[in-house]
Amino acid sequence: MPQHTILFVDDETNILNALQRAFRKENYRMLTVSSAMEALPILERDSVSVIVSDQKMPNMSGAEFLSHVKGKYPDIIRILLTGFRDYETVEQAINQAECYRFIPKPWNDHDLRMTLRSAVEKYDLTAENRRLLKLTEAQNRELTELNAKLERKVAERTQALIQSEKLAAVGLLAGGVAHEINNPMAGILALTQILLKETPPNSRLATDLKKIEQLTYRCETIVQEILDFSRDASREGKDLVDLNEVIEKSLTFVTFQCKEFRVQVEKDLAPNLPRVRGNQNQLQQVLLNLMTNACHAMATGGRMLLATRSAPDRGRVELLVADTGCGIPPEELPRVFDPFFTTKRKGQGTGLGLSISYKIVEEHQGTIQVQSQPGEGSLFTVSIPVAE
Repeated sequence: MPQHTILFVDDETNILNALQRAFRKENYRMLTVSSAMEALPILERDSVSVIVSDQKMPNMSGAEFLSHVKGKYPDIIRILLTGFRDYETVEQAINQAECYRFIPKPWNDHDLRMTLRSAVEKYDLTAENRRLLKLTEAQNRELTELNAKLERKVAERTQALIQSEKLAAVGLLAGGVAHEINNPMAGILALTQILLKETPPNSRLATDLKKIEQLTYRCETIVQEILDFSRDASREGKDLVDLNEVIEKSLTFVTFQCKEFRVQVEKDLAPNLPRVRGNQNQLQQVLLNLMTNACHAMATGGRMLLATRSAPDRGRVELLVADTGCGIPPEELPRVFDPFFTTKRKGQGTGLGLSISYKIVEEHQGTIQVQSQPGEGSLFTVSIPVAE
């Protein structure tokens, strides 16, 4: 426990000496002054626990002095020492100074020591209560902040779940539509091939029928890719995946968007690229999100580079998506993978694409990073370990 400082204020030297003698065996740091004016500088520089002040002093009475102390240093315990039975003084000390005790002259040393010990205990209790109150307030603030964060996370997860359910419904619908398209496509292909057998090989009609056959095969490929992509990836295991193949398959889905946004697609695919272990549909979803965002970033046209490369020294394969779009401001870069963060106008995006992509890549023990310069474009790099 720290040593308490007791300040005695009295204009009579013999009283101050008597007070010091009464407490010489107590573990207090005792300071004595002969007037209130001398006491004020001490209060400015010292941490005083208790003041024992005489009432009758020159320039400023004890009650006036303790009233001043109460206003400026309310935590100090105030005791008034008086040899007068002045009820007006007592009333002032009670109402204005809020004195803890009154000690009459002459005093009893034992009673005085008991009073001072009680005053010190009150000082300690007040200080401890204040400390506990501050601690409680700090903990309440922290709890409020944690509760607010938890509520935000619950709201985010709820929205993500709703969006996930919507995406699952869209995938289910796409799969159903693809199945419905498959049957008439098979019929068109069969009839086309029958007509080809009955048509002179070098005729104009044969040329047109062959074109129909090729386009029908192309439609069947697209339908099959839609069926593959609409499968529930969470129920599938992880297989060996060729990221070059993922790029080629994903391009099928964004060809129309690229034409709509006047985006020129360039590919730089590394030959003999090592395979990674993962879920092809999920990795395709990552790439589709990155390519779609790249198209939206180039509203007036531009170039999109899709590249793969091997980093054998690190045992990883990298997939890069670069665009020449509007770029991302530096202050927004740390938040691009946060759920619901989007730079698109309201209604044009959920802000979940990149956060979902981040989670998928993380589940593949990989990393996804972004570099961007406003007005110049962005580069997203996905790095995934090579399959063992």
